[in-house]
Amino acid sequence: MKRRLVLTSVFLLGAIFLLGASSCYPSITFKSEPSEATVIVDGQQLDTPTPAYYPSLPNTDYDVVYKKEGYIDEGFTVEVASSSIEVNKVLTPASQCGDGTCNQEVAALSQGQGYNYQGKVVSIGGFGQIPAVICVGAAVCNCQIGATTTCDQEFRLLGVQDADIINGVSVRVKAMNPIYPPYQTATLELGENVLSCGCDCSGTCCGNGICEIPFEDSSNCPADCQ
Repeated sequence: MKRRLVLTSVFLLGAIFLLGASSCYPSITFKSEPSEATVIVDGQQLDTPTPAYYPSLPNTDYDVVYKKEGYIDEGFTVEVASSSIEVNKVLTPASQCGDGTCNQEVAALSQGQGYNYQGKVVSIGGFGQIPAVICVGAAVCNCQIGATTTCDQEFRLLGVQDADIINGVSVRVKAMNPIYPPYQTATLELGENVLSCGCDCSGTCCGNGICEIPFEDSSNCPADCQ
């Protein structure tokens, strides 16, 4: 009987120790406005959208991305010390084509530079005499012709006034200064009215009766380009 009591006491002490140890680990509560955003932590999607609970390790950093349809991806880093924390992010609505808001941005980039456009990195991988290697995707990849990558990066060779949709981003090379290497920069127009939108921005406008090549063709503007 005495031996049984001793074993029971040891078991209870062990259980208390384990419970106490587990309670020492911090956690992260992910929240967003609006809620129901997908949460990706270090490349892994959580089972539940915001508000979401995530058990953490102390003294650890996490790379986090919120994704929600109709909103710009929100990427950030969370630093966890020894205490549980709560993270709340206000998501930015993505401008919609035809909403009256010009959702176009201009970036002047030299070789190796990157520009964050709505959660995707636009970068210059190199210059020829005329075309530039324009890459859109993850910043960790090699932005050059023939590079073997495992990320979502895509690239195109574009000259001055060339336009294309690269990895979902409409890109137009507005200018290159100077034309020849080695100190070139490329001025890029990104977003609406480059290839993918209507009349919110100045420039091309599908429906004005003029087929404005290379931005309009029979597939994206049959009204102007027969």
